[in-house]
Amino acid sequence: MPTVLYRFIEPKPLSDRSIRANMLNIVKKYEKILNKEFNEIVAPFYHQVNFTSEVGYEGGNVRVAVYTDDEIFGYLEYGTSVRYATMASDFERKTNPGTLETGEGSGPSDASLMFISRSTPHRGIDARRYTKLLREKYDDNFVSDIRRALHDGLMSRG
Repeated sequence: MPTVLYRFIEPKPLSDRSIRANMLNIVKKYEKILNKEFNEIVAPFYHQVNFTSEVGYEGGNVRVAVYTDDEIFGYLEYGTSVRYATMASDFERKTNPGTLETGEGSGPSDASLMFISRSTPHRGIDARRYTKLLREKYDDNFVSDIRRALHDGLMSRG
């Protein structure tokens, strides 16, 4: 008569440290990617824009933040309702809303900027929304990588 034998194999405890390390590696990977993307966006700017980055794993949540407090970058990121700078007629902007691509623009800023006066307001700056565009570009891959790290951590239990 055939016999079915069941044997209980006690699994190894879940290695929270291993999963956390895998997830932090992924977060650090995206920190580098986002820093590179932001620095490419500001490469043609006429002034230095510095970004700060933070990564973390706390309470089961992973976080990567890359940001700047640069005033001019803020004008482009969020837009403005009015612009007081009057530019030369041959001025070409370096960036456009809805894209992460940047160009050379029309030349040195001192040649493009004619004057700044509150008495001659112009249409505001269209928001570029770089942060939103980068989130849309990388969000699916980030989530997929985090899920893979969790899966790998669970499967490594043996």
